[in-house]
Amino acid sequence: LTVENAVKKLDYVESVVVNLTTEKMTVIYDSNLLSKETIQEAVSEVGYVANLYNPKISKSQTERQDEASHIMRQRLV
Repeated sequence: LTVENAVKKLDYVESVVVNLTTEKMTVIYDSNLLSKETIQEAVSEVGYVANLYNPKISKSQTERQDEASHIMRQRLV
């Protein structure tokens, strides 16, 4: 079972899109009837971790790549 399929199976989920490149999932759902925690549990049940996206503290893909490159450069030196 994929993350996308696990979340799609939940009641009140309209759509799910997982972008493996950016490591992000977008879920359109009825927040009055389904909690974010339930979505996180569904993701956890298939072996992954879902963290809520907060643009104020989350790193962009470029920032994550720059950080990974910096770590690799340090290892090679």
